[in-house]
Amino acid sequence: MVLKQGLISVIDDKIFSVKAFDGLMDTVDILLEKKEKRMVIEQFKKELEGIRLDPPSTLSEIIICIKSLDKPYQQITASFTLNEGQNNEFFSWVQKLGQQINYLSNDLVSLVPWLLLEAPSSKLNGVVASVSQIPSLSQLAKIEMEISSQVKELYAEENTESEKAWINEFTAFIAIGSRRAKERIIILQGLAGQSM
Repeated sequence: MVLKQGLISVIDDKIFSVKAFDGLMDTVDILLEKKEKRMVIEQFKKELEGIRLDPPSTLSEIIICIKSLDKPYQQITASFTLNEGQNNEFFSWVQKLGQQINYLSNDLVSLVPWLLLEAPSSKLNGVVASVSQIPSLSQLAKIEMEISSQVKELYAEENTESEKAWINEFTAFIAIGSRRAKERIIILQGLAGQSM
């Protein structure tokens, strides 16, 4: 019964929580216990702690925070010599950290792919702002219908070619995000039904 309630509650939880960064910190703590490459690991930890102290509140802030971990992570991997990474348990934990970072980014972008778009003009910023808050799966599943009238208002003859292309791509990405949210909801509901 508890599992069923947990699965159903995921549908109404935000698609991203600052708790995701806790998993990264757990991996960093494991790396620090191993007492290797402390300086670069501490630098990564410092960046991660900064994110946790001032957590992102919008979708674009999340992406910025995740990307801010790229440089300190690259510094960790660059600290290894070519032979040092082979058959090394410490290096395998470093790789796991990189996989976690990639998963956070890829999962978010798979649900809200419009984050990859940059508006070619300021007149499109309003619609971008309307989808900047961190939604739940249930909100994301409805987003296409909820902003369709706002998107229709963007279509105008005086739009530049880049604006027209952006609007078309944005509309397609909204539909993709909505569809993927619906698919996840169906999976979660199916799993909840099996856990009776």
